[in-house]
Amino acid sequence: MDGVLKKGETIEFSIEKLVYGGEAMGKYNDITVFVPDAAPGDRVRAEVISVKKNYARAVLREIVEPSEKRVKPFCALANICGGCQWQYIDYEEQLRAKQKIVEETLEKIGGFKTEVKNIIASPVTREYRCKVQFPAAQTKVSKRFLVGYYKKGTHEIINIKHCPVQPGLIDQVTAFLRERAKELKLAAYNEKTGKGLIRHFVYRYSSTNHNFVLTIVINSDKTPENLLKLCNAVKEIF
Repeated sequence: MDGVLKKGETIEFSIEKLVYGGEAMGKYNDITVFVPDAAPGDRVRAEVISVKKNYARAVLREIVEPSEKRVKPFCALANICGGCQWQYIDYEEQLRAKQKIVEETLEKIGGFKTEVKNIIASPVTREYRCKVQFPAAQTKVSKRFLVGYYKKGTHEIINIKHCPVQPGLIDQVTAFLRERAKELKLAAYNEKTGKGLIRHFVYRYSSTNHNFVLTIVINSDKTPENLLKLCNAVKEIF
C-alpha cells in the first residue's frame, strides 16, 4: 500500500458514508480513506496525512462537487468549533448515518445479527444539549478569561459567546463567569505550565424546570476564598 498512496499526496475521490467518530469514508483505488468535514455524495480533493496497512487518513482541501445532503450550518462557528461535527449535513441523513453505524458496530464488532429499529427523530434540533463542559484559559497580557469549546483538532479555546445547541441560560452564566473570575483575580489552568486554578466549567441543565447545576473543576485540593465568592455570586444572580 505504501507504493500506492504517499503522505502529502493530493487525491480526488467520492465520499461513500459517515463512520464512527465523525469522519467520512471513501475509496481511492480500492483503498479506504477517512477524511473529516465531508458528506456522503461529496466529490473531494484531500491531502493524505497518514498511510497505514489497510487504510489512509486525509484532510479536506477542496469540495469538487458538493453533495445534495449538505446544508448550511446554523452556527457561524461550525466549521472551526470542536463542539459539533455534522451541522453541515441534513438532519435526516445524520439519523441514517447514526443508524447504520450502530448496525455495523453490532454486526462486525459485536457479532450480533439483530434488527435495529429506526431512530426516533428529535423534535428539537437547537438548544437541546443538557450537558456542557467548557475548558478555561487566559490571555497572557490582559488575563482575560477564555471559556468555550476547543477548536477542531487542537486545545485552542474558542471564546464562545453564543452556542445555538445549548440553552441560552448557559451563554448568560458563562459570560458572567468570564467577567467575575477576572475581577476576583482567579487564574485559569495552563496546560503547558501545570499552574492555575480553574480547569473546566461543567453544566447540567434541566429542560423540565430550567434549572442547572454548575461544577467548577479546579487544580487544587483546597477551595480558595475568591472561588467561593464566585460560586455564591452565581447562586445569587441565577
